[in-house]
Amino acid sequence: MSASNEIPIDRQASVFLNHLVLALFDRAAKPPSERSDRLGALFVLDDANDIERVFNDPITFEKDFSLVSAVGPSRFNMNGMDWINIRAKTQRQYAKAGKPSAVHVYQDIYQEELLRLTNCRPHQLGDALSRAALRCFFSALGIEVDPSILLRHFLELRRMVELLQYRSWVPAADGSPELEEIEIELSSILSRLWQSCQESQPLMDMFNRFSVQGDPFPLKTVFTDF
Repeated sequence: MSASNEIPIDRQASVFLNHLVLALFDRAAKPPSERSDRLGALFVLDDANDIERVFNDPITFEKDFSLVSAVGPSRFNMNGMDWINIRAKTQRQYAKAGKPSAVHVYQDIYQEELLRLTNCRPHQLGDALSRAALRCFFSALGIEVDPSILLRHFLELRRMVELLQYRSWVPAADGSPELEEIEIELSSILSRLWQSCQESQPLMDMFNRFSVQGDPFPLKTVFTDF
């Protein structure tokens, strides 16, 4: 048995993705002329104009998120007109939320969550940052939702997406039941998340509104995009 097989898959994925993030930070510290086009097998875009062109031309530059698509259809794996139409449902709110005049709102949210910490253990800090991020997200969409009803589900989903992203780049051994087990757990997490969403009237109102406004999408697609 190889050493990598003795390490839990969660740990393998975390180490792999952490090293990737550190490599990207290291790359950013170098002058553009000294940066390689690739990190390993990954091609990296640095120029903001190039990035904008890729993001805003989903017909030419199709996305392939491989196993991460198991979470369901969303703007992260849609292409062509589907991506354009589902993006349009939130673009006005996101553009408004991204203005410099809105920065103080997010500063206040993060400050409030961090000041609540009484004993700053790593997991408590992580939870505080996640709550703040969810509150900022809901603020951008113009709704008020208690992040505590969703926080556990999103932390579980993050773990699943990390595993799927890792396995998109580092395949499992032939015949391994690992991916099937991940998809079963993912389905269970999404089911619990949906149940919690149904307890929030602002969320359900938003889902139903996005489902019918502009180009219609199934409610399930609006949910998985969320």
